[in-house]
Amino acid sequence: MDGCPITTPSQTLIPRHVVARVGPLTPIPDEPADWDYYLRIAARYPLTFHRHPLVRYRYFASGLSGPIEQRAFVYALMSIRMLQRYLRSCPPEDRPLIVAKLRRVMRDAAYDAYYIGRQHGMGCARRHLVKLWRLCPRDRNVARVLIASWLPDATVHWLAHHSRRNGRGDH
Repeated sequence: MDGCPITTPSQTLIPRHVVARVGPLTPIPDEPADWDYYLRIAARYPLTFHRHPLVRYRYFASGLSGPIEQRAFVYALMSIRMLQRYLRSCPPEDRPLIVAKLRRVMRDAAYDAYYIGRQHGMGCARRHLVKLWRLCPRDRNVARVLIASWLPDATVHWLAHHSRRNGRGDH
């Protein structure tokens, strides 16, 4: 699972007593408030999912997440901020799961930015990678990909080939 399995809040049915105990959805700037809310619910109550669509999704470029080309970047940054905050407050037994999820989100966001940048121009991708690096300055994957964004394709391919051959690949 890449992120929150609930793609839109209108897909949820939450009993009134759960809302009363968990509290209202609280928007936090630059974080996915709905995913945070579902995590708070899941910490106290069991969840049930089904695969049937309940609503249709309508896209607006002027929406909160911005143009479709940049949404993956926006969602990744929001998710990392929320997971970092949740890591500080979650029960100790949940921390390994949150740390692993954070690493996957950071790695995937960095690689996605790199590959989209190679196809459509590195300017936006580098800006995203710098934001990722500021959020996670110790993450090796983010640092590697940020450095690779300034290297020619041939050099990146050569380095990737030799790091895999020598058993140092992070995949």
